[in-house]
Amino acid sequence: MPSVLIIGIGSVGSGISQAFHQSHTHDWKVTTIDPNVTETDAYVHVPVSASQPDQAQIYKQNHNHTHTHIQTSVEELSDSLFRELLMECDEIVYAAENGNRDAYTNDGTLSDANVVRFRSFITRVANHDMHIDQRNIKSQLGGYSPKHTHVSYVGGSWTRFEGVKQTQTNRAGVYAVVPMVSDASIPKARECCNAYETAKSVACVEAEKLSNDLKIAVTFWDCRDIVKTRVEEQHHTRELHLPPIDIVEQRVEAEKLSNDLKISVTFWDWISVVPNYAPNYTIARMVTEALNFHRITYSPGCEYGRPLLHSVDAGRALVLYTEHRLSSLTSALASSTPVFTRLILPGVFTPFILFRDIVKTRVEEQQHTRDRDLLLPPIDVVEQRVTPQFLTTRCDGSALLNDIGFFPDPTMIQTGLEDTCRSALS
Repeated sequence: MPSVLIIGIGSVGSGISQAFHQSHTHDWKVTTIDPNVTETDAYVHVPVSASQPDQAQIYKQNHNHTHTHIQTSVEELSDSLFRELLMECDEIVYAAENGNRDAYTNDGTLSDANVVRFRSFITRVANHDMHIDQRNIKSQLGGYSPKHTHVSYVGGSWTRFEGVKQTQTNRAGVYAVVPMVSDASIPKARECCNAYETAKSVACVEAEKLSNDLKIAVTFWDCRDIVKTRVEEQHHTRELHLPPIDIVEQRVEAEKLSNDLKISVTFWDWISVVPNYAPNYTIARMVTEALNFHRITYSPGCEYGRPLLHSVDAGRALVLYTEHRLSSLTSALASSTPVFTRLILPGVFTPFILFRDIVKTRVEEQQHTRDRDLLLPPIDVVEQRVTPQFLTTRCDGSALLNDIGFFPDPTMIQTGLEDTCRSALS
């Protein structure tokens, strides 16, 4: 049974975790690490003794022991347990970035803090791998290969790229020129970025530099807002006091790490995912307006919207990529694996009129149920006069994901939007 270690289970990490469990190709053993517990329905609360009980690490497993959650931060994880987890896992997913768009705008130190956290994590992985004495392990997906530690880093955002103009036919059959984010896109100029997008581009540059310095291969996934599944979890964020890391010292082991450890990193530019329970999300704002002012303001037409995926469907792309990578991992391929890879996750363009319709229907249903004795008029829908042009941007993502068989599921997006609306109404 192949094993994956997931650091961080906010809305992105939780979706990835569920996608590994739902894989149709392999039965994955999933281990998640996070100070918070957001998947309480995924496993029963069965405490298991920790390696170092004084660290108050809490273990929870599901009934068939294919999912273990360790309730602590990865920084507080004991060295012995960390090494044990590294030895058994076939894939590491780092989805522990702190903060959404508002947080980056309000806290100018957040970008550097997240860079330091990832740098500390990946250096710790390298240091532990140097002591792992398994040079050949049997791949759970077939064959033998040198030990090849791979980290998928969900640290970026598709919104940090310039869209390349393309001609498309919209739902009304009208041709329109729209900006499209794909492999051909380049990052926006710094002066054109908001604080969130700047931070995500910095994260990509720093991850590539670190992977080259340590000969650690990274796949960087660009995502949008990595939002915790419940806003109150943000109060559990700890201030970290990490020692400075001297990259120069690590270069002494660079050749050894490159030849023996075969560590690689993929940086993922993630897409906007739903459900999204942030109070500043479009659905939540529409619900608030509908309840307080009995109207919904929206951008009209089919040309304005956002490219979306359900969080589990987005996770499925990472699972497909992981299984494809492991199934093709031979000694020859391992030695030629690029140190740093970047992938952009695609999204299905979803017009804001769908957001409007969902909110209007659900709010009116709730009002009819609670206030059936009152004759409340239908909620007004008001067209927004001016809509920013960037809200016409689509995202095709990286061609590689299409090549390995990932095709988004549009039906799951409506489910995610409905769940978001129900949460905002609760």
